[in-house]
Amino acid sequence: MQITVVGYGNVGAAMVKQLSAAGHQVEVTGRKPEGAEKVAAQFGAKSASLAGAAKEAELVVLARAVRQCRRRARRTGIARRQGAG
Repeated sequence: MQITVVGYGNVGAAMVKQLSAAGHQVEVTGRKPEGAEKVAAQFGAKSASLAGAAKEAELVVLARAVRQCRRRARRTGIARRQGAG
């Protein structure tokens, strides 16, 4: 399966490691390209820019802190449209 992991911190890196070990084609991306490249090289995955990520993915994993996701949702108006905080 082709999987994109957004985020390369502790959770994202662990997901990339386990998914790659399970034989999936994994792509990792995040805010800083050098962070994604480091994790990708460490676990045999590909790195991608945020703009180019997930184009071929069958599954996208958001490995981001909840507070960051909420903040982004509020800024973009997604939270209001979905009835969330």
